Amino acid sequence: MDFYKTAATGALICLTAFGQAITPEERSKTLNELERTRNLMLTAIDGVSEVQAQKKPAPERWSVLECVEHLALTERGIFAAMQANLKAPEASEADRARTKGKTEILGQFMPDRSRKATAPVEVAPRGEFKTLAAARAAFEAARKDTIAFVTTTDLPLHSYVSKHFAFGELDVYQWFVLMAGHVERHTKQINEVKATF
Repeated sequence: MDFYKTAATGALICLTAFGQAITPEERSKTLNELERTRNLMLTAIDGVSEVQAQKKPAPERWSVLECVEHLALTERGIFAAMQANLKAPEASEADRARTKGKTEILGQFMPDRSRKATAPVEVAPRGEFKTLAAARAAFEAARKDTIAFVTTTDLPLHSYVSKHFAFGELDVYQWFVLMAGHVERHTKQINEVKATF
């Protein structure tokens, strides 16, 4: 175990699994969530026609197609960013300490549609996919890569940290937790849009 003494209080914070691969429990739980949320989203868009997929409930709201495009772009973007992060130097003790407790926060916050968030421009829908089928295929391919990586990696995911625009410092493992919850969040949005058909 690695410990970090906070400057403010002198308290020791345990930084679990630093320098080690994720635990079997972490791997199993995350894989289950990645698979569950993928299936949840795919079930939600089954039966949505290409015409329906492009309908916006209001000018400022996303269509089903835009939701799925956002999911595909985000999945692809986060995965690429995490691969780059894992090639960078390991995080400092201070940055690793800032990730403490955030796994649970992500699990609670990400699926909660009562708190709105604005997507970063890099992953906002931009018409990259002209059909729902194309957006779905891109999402499925990206999620397949995510699942394959989490299934096989022995890298110390807790040892690498990068900053999220809303949550601050997250380690790589936490980014994968976020990815699962992100899909559930937007699946709820898809269901909200479908209710307006």
